[in-house]
Amino acid sequence: MKNDIRNLYVLSQVLVLLICFCLSNYAQAQTRIVVIPFYEENNNISEKILSRHYRRISGFINNHLVSHEFEVINPYAIKWKEKEFNGLLKRSRQDSAFFCKEMCRKYATDIACILWLDLKKTIGPDNFCKVKIILEGQGYDSASRDVGVYLTENIQTIHPDCDEAIITAEKKISIAAGQKLARQLQEKNQFTENTLNVRLEGQISPELAEVFGKILNVTKGVSQAKNYRFRINAISIWRVTVDETELFRLNTNIHHLIKEIVKSNGNFSKNGVQFQYDQKVIQVLQQIQCKDVSSREILYVLGKK
Repeated sequence: MKNDIRNLYVLSQVLVLLICFCLSNYAQAQTRIVVIPFYEENNNISEKILSRHYRRISGFINNHLVSHEFEVINPYAIKWKEKEFNGLLKRSRQDSAFFCKEMCRKYATDIACILWLDLKKTIGPDNFCKVKIILEGQGYDSASRDVGVYLTENIQTIHPDCDEAIITAEKKISIAAGQKLARQLQEKNQFTENTLNVRLEGQISPELAEVFGKILNVTKGVSQAKNYRFRINAISIWRVTVDETELFRLNTNIHHLIKEIVKSNGNFSKNGVQFQYDQKVIQVLQQIQCKDVSSREILYVLGKK
């Protein structure tokens, strides 16, 4: 009997640890997303239109994302003034990738998704209200990378009461968009969540780009760092694959490794890789500063101490 009780106690402790481990992994794996809808009714925008429709549109979409284990951030778009809204709408259409990058930084998310909704309302000769909503949407991560999500929906309803026609159409198109968005994000996000961008901007020489790339490749938590863009005296970008780390910890690891190289006066070895640099390179490494860290990108700049 005592052995049975002891075995049950051990089993219960193992189960508790297993549950804690699973919950921990779940918390780490959640992707933060903000969905920003831009709503026009008969080509008009007003604060009244925003406040009347925004919560209904976002509510159904966000519900689907939450049910699929995404962490959803609500941007409270109804608080935007009409002038600000018009400016954001124009920018989102001109450069949706850069706009999403800004929104990811503003709301501290991994992904931002823009939705453009165009509602047309007409009254027929039978006094029935005809409502048609066209929805388009795109998603980008905090490094301006297309996450492979594109939405397009078209809903039409007819009802004797215009308010009822609008509510029905909004509900249908929001549910359809929410389901498609959650499904596409789950399919596409797994390919980008461990692939990050590291940018270095400033008066960058080819030699410095090579040195910094070598540092990235031996930094703790990095599986591979591949340079895919370089413009002399301007910018160098690496696509970095990480393993069991995230950008804020990665930034600390990179900073620590640079300090170790500087401290050793350029003669340093890590993971079997030898670093041998003169004082000129050491002085340049000391000028590298972290300017910004998002969930999918680190920005370093080359400044002067």
